[in-house]
Amino acid sequence: MDAITTIGKALQDLIPDFIRSDASLEAKIIDVVGSYADAEAVERENTLTVIGRSIARQKTTSVEYYRLIAANFQMGDTLVHDPVNQGGMYAEENEERRIIKQANIVGAFPYYTLLVNAIGHDRHLRVLGTHELAAFRTYFAAFQPLGLNINITSLPPTLITDDGLKIYTQRGADALDVITQVQEFFIENEAALQRGNVISLTAIAEVIKRHPAVLAVGFGDPVATETRLDGSTVATRPSAGLFNVLSGAYTFATTLTTNNVARHV
Repeated sequence: MDAITTIGKALQDLIPDFIRSDASLEAKIIDVVGSYADAEAVERENTLTVIGRSIARQKTTSVEYYRLIAANFQMGDTLVHDPVNQGGMYAEENEERRIIKQANIVGAFPYYTLLVNAIGHDRHLRVLGTHELAAFRTYFAAFQPLGLNINITSLPPTLITDDGLKIYTQRGADALDVITQVQEFFIENEAALQRGNVISLTAIAEVIKRHPAVLAVGFGDPVATETRLDGSTVATRPSAGLFNVLSGAYTFATTLTTNNVARHV
């Protein structure tokens, strides 16, 4: 027994005066099923639209997400609407306009502060100017989740100093070349987005050891001097090789000389 016959028999049982004919039966089935299919299709489409909008409007709240959003800021450019994530995007990516080189979020819910730094003409980290900070705040507002206000400010980078630093090199290494290259490595490191607010002596040593002639690094009395949110300045020493500072943005501020180089004997 095919489906049409089965449905027809069922209709006859329910409706005794039902006129059975293939044409009328088929028409009724098409009407009923068609109406249901149309309604189901509309509902499905509406549901997918709701889901899509919900996903698009949902803001990821991880620190890493906001750090990358901050680093993507292009000074002087205007965001356009992104139909995919229902947020903002730049019509054209321009690396030269991306002035934010360090970004880190501190605090706890719901009081978060986003700290940002740019690179100055001397190639060292600096605070953002008033106009830059205002433009960045306008940009960042497009990515903040509803109900969460993230304070945004720019503080001087943490200054790491250690006059007693020793750089142990291979026999025959040119001390002046080592110092020159190491200073350049530190400058390059300032423009590389750091992770979190912990600065480790190991990470500092790794920057120095980028020079192929460097065998080891010995620290004397390293100190981190930072500016807090209230404007105060605090100097700390590492604990277990770690500086737990407000922001991970740092400048190695000791001017190294050949006296900091110890050749391997």
